[in-house]
Amino acid sequence: MTSVKVAVRVRPMNLREREANTDVVVQFTDKIILTNNKIPEFGCEGDVAREATRTKEFSFNYIFWSVDQDDSNYCSQEKVFQEFGTDIVSSAYDGFNACAFAYGQPGSGKTYTMIGTQDIFLKMNDQSATYRTEISFMEIYNERVRDLLETPDRAREGLRVREHPKYGPYVEDLSHHIADSFQDANELIRIGETNRCTAPTNMNDVSSRSHAIFTLIFTQARMFNGMPYETQSRIHLVDLAGSESADASGATGQRLKEGGNINRSLVTLGTVITLLAKSSDTDIEKKVFIPYRDSKLTWLLKDSLGGNSRTFMIATISPADINYNETLRTLRYAVGAKNIVNKPTKNEDASVRLIREMKEEILRLKAMLIGELDKSAEPRVKEMLQESEVRVKVLTEEWTEKWHETDIADHAMAVRKEGKGIMLDSAHPHLIGIDDDIFSTGITMYNLKVGITTIGRNDAQVEQDIKIAGLDIEMEHCAIANDNNLVQLIPKNAAMCTVNGCLIMEPTKLTQGAVILLGKTNMFRFNNPAEAIKMKEELKDHGISVSREPSIGYGRSISDMYRSTDSLTSSNWETSDDYGDDIDKLNEQRKYIELMEQRYDKAQTERESSISNLEQEVQNILITLGDIKDRIHQDNMQNTKYGKALKKLTDDHTKVKDAILQEITKLKSDLEFTLKSLDDEILVLEQKENDLVISQITLQSNVHSKIAYLLESKGQNLKDLEDIDKDLQNLEHCFTGEKTKLTSKSDVNERILRELEQQEQKIQTDVDIELKLLRDKRTRAEHSRASEMRKIDEAWQDIHEHEQQMSEQKMRGLNQTEKSKLLQKQTHINEAKELLIQEQESISKDHKEVMTQLEKEEINIDLNRHKLLEEFQLKKQNVLSTISPKLTEINNTIYIKKKDRDNLDSTIQNWENELENLEGMLRMSTDSCTKQQHGIAQETLKKKKKRDLIEKEIKSKLSDLESRLAALDKEFNESTEKLKCDLNFPSNQGEIDKTTSHPKQEEITKFQELYDKKHSNLLILKQQAEEQQDREFESLELEIMKLEEIQNQARIDQEVKRRLRDVRQNK
Repeated sequence: MTSVKVAVRVRPMNLREREANTDVVVQFTDKIILTNNKIPEFGCEGDVAREATRTKEFSFNYIFWSVDQDDSNYCSQEKVFQEFGTDIVSSAYDGFNACAFAYGQPGSGKTYTMIGTQDIFLKMNDQSATYRTEISFMEIYNERVRDLLETPDRAREGLRVREHPKYGPYVEDLSHHIADSFQDANELIRIGETNRCTAPTNMNDVSSRSHAIFTLIFTQARMFNGMPYETQSRIHLVDLAGSESADASGATGQRLKEGGNINRSLVTLGTVITLLAKSSDTDIEKKVFIPYRDSKLTWLLKDSLGGNSRTFMIATISPADINYNETLRTLRYAVGAKNIVNKPTKNEDASVRLIREMKEEILRLKAMLIGELDKSAEPRVKEMLQESEVRVKVLTEEWTEKWHETDIADHAMAVRKEGKGIMLDSAHPHLIGIDDDIFSTGITMYNLKVGITTIGRNDAQVEQDIKIAGLDIEMEHCAIANDNNLVQLIPKNAAMCTVNGCLIMEPTKLTQGAVILLGKTNMFRFNNPAEAIKMKEELKDHGISVSREPSIGYGRSISDMYRSTDSLTSSNWETSDDYGDDIDKLNEQRKYIELMEQRYDKAQTERESSISNLEQEVQNILITLGDIKDRIHQDNMQNTKYGKALKKLTDDHTKVKDAILQEITKLKSDLEFTLKSLDDEILVLEQKENDLVISQITLQSNVHSKIAYLLESKGQNLKDLEDIDKDLQNLEHCFTGEKTKLTSKSDVNERILRELEQQEQKIQTDVDIELKLLRDKRTRAEHSRASEMRKIDEAWQDIHEHEQQMSEQKMRGLNQTEKSKLLQKQTHINEAKELLIQEQESISKDHKEVMTQLEKEEINIDLNRHKLLEEFQLKKQNVLSTISPKLTEINNTIYIKKKDRDNLDSTIQNWENELENLEGMLRMSTDSCTKQQHGIAQETLKKKKKRDLIEKEIKSKLSDLESRLAALDKEFNESTEKLKCDLNFPSNQGEIDKTTSHPKQEEITKFQELYDKKHSNLLILKQQAEEQQDREFESLELEIMKLEEIQNQARIDQEVKRRLRDVRQNK
């Protein structure tokens, strides 16, 4: 147990105090001495009471003198925190909670003393252990809790304070921020200080009007000699709002109300301090009730006041005589705090503590085995040792995995500042790699660009935007299409793509949070921030919290917590007799929680029903009260000449106004219907365009796959052709050599062989001439078709330009004659379109017939060439057989090789033709898609322009009608005022009703009293219902926490038993 350490800092005088020529009434040695200058320094002899009243002495743990910089005892603010703050940081690093209060009147420099230095965070950068710092910053303003780290447009006032059975009091929906460095922490402090409520008073130009609590949760972990070590400390820095009296501060109105709430919190804090000091002195702590819940401040800091924390207080006082009363109050406050006794304990992780105790047990068991031990007990001791070693290993692995996941999750997030908020990149749809590699030190994020993002291997022929590798990954695996945040995954080449566990073969829309598996090892999570924001807004609209906190009280619903235990006997849970008791305990606890939840739901329904009924009663009374007042007013009005004249004026005004309102309603209805119809049509067109793009992407993917296959096959054939050419070259060389030998011996042989070569050359030359003529025909046909298609494209372009001009003319507005001419022009354009379509079809048909005929001719030429060569070869073989058998054999082999080469040439030509056809088909498809997209875009543009025109026209009419309505109301008000002046009538309802007594005045008084009573009961009922709900909720949280502990322990026991069984089986 330790007492609260208290430091007092005497600050320098501020400008106001110096201008008032005030005297210094504070001195110090080893104590603070406060002098009341209003009591004379000298009195009668023996006047001890006067002296005791005039000077007061106070002792504290630390005293800092900062009044005069020239004083040898002067202590700067930096030195104050350097000396005092070291204990706070040391406590955190030793694993203890720490809390520092800054108390004093406004303008005493408390805020700077608490937060004006960075030293408290520097030690974190000097440590070698892995650590995690989580920061929150709140203020208590007018007894309402507000998050200081929310941006102004998202700030939530009136956050609820609740109490968790294990973690103690906390603020529901308070934001928590990870700080990786002092710069991050300092920026959060700056943001919070900027958002604090401050206002000028007589005592300080920028007085803090709220209590601020800056909390830093500091977790450190490391492995030392194979032993895990983890502690978590909470550091609270509490800057209390300035304590001041209403007279001294000059507060009025809102400032006076703030001061009342500020002093209320401080009074409650003083009460708690006094009672804690009393309980510490008398050792009757259990008999003293401490009213922590009387204010939000003391409730939230319950642990720091007499609980598990090392607590420090910095009381900052003014030395000026004009602040004597405030200084005395602050010193007395600090003296009371000095007597509080806390019970700080090291916040060691439960698993780590258990591992340490198990290690000690292992050493004890090993010592027993080494020493003298009864032989009968040895097997049991060995069994206990083996089980303890396995359990330590399981617990250590679990702790390591838990800390690793937390560390990676914290450090992988890129934090950027924007205004007063903190945001996480990225704002665009993206993939996050899910990497279960223990050596991974970060998270990989892939932004998905607008359009197509390709995914595949590094060795793909077309470079991929995202490169991956692994089992079952294709060169071009898949593509992701991002069209205005509509994101689809498109598999390629029948690649293995799984979305949320389902294998997909067609384009599939990706939703926020979808898990994608590509191949067997590449896993990603899809994030779409725009969709996520929309989902969060929808959840908020339904009253569902979207905060992320560690327990049910921190943002989870009761049903969520219960359902999280509903699958304990999953596939990973063994159901043998060894674990039957564990399952029974879990089922029993789960049923008990289910019963508690049913009771809670029933009680909550009854509470809501009671509150709703009472609210309805209050509302009915209020409505009745209003009706009675209206009837009294109407009765008083009808009994006057003014009332009759006003009734006629009002009836006439209402009649005209209703007609205008009906017209406005009709126009708004027409506008809504027309805009919805056009929006639907535009949406259909956009979806059509999107489907067209996806279809084109799929076609391109398939065509590219076929082209890749054809190129690969063609490459192999070219390689084979190269080999045949080499063989032919060698054979022809042999043939030439043999021929040279024969011709050198006989001129007859030379003549015969020369004739054969000339005949073969003539056959080949004739065929080449025919093929050249045929190819020339093909080229002329292609050029002719291209020329005709260019003319048609130019015609289409002219038509589109004419249509654009017509659309612009329509937008400007036309008279009847112009509309008639435009309609006639549109008819001519439609006829031209039909003719162009017919012409296109005719050209395509003629071209197809020509190309078919040319292909037939080419086939015939090729067949004729083969026939002639076959005949010539037979003749050549016969001639050569009479000259030389060897030459005959070589010639025959050459013929076979040439035939193989011709076949390969033909195959390669087929590949090239097919490639050309595929590329042509792709070009045609792309051209067609482009034209269709252009047409859809034009149609969409026309629809949007039409929509804008209609909206503009109707809104213009609505504006005119609303102007008429405003003018009508203005005219009515002027007529009413003129009527009042003419008849000298009272100007408001109160004066009218006062001039005339009415029998229902007593009834009004009766209903007003009933309303006040019911409204007061409603507030009490709501408060009681909230308190009862909190108690039931806390009980349910406690049981759920017990269930989680049972489940965790049972899981660890099961794993230990499984490993022990494996060890014994291996033996």
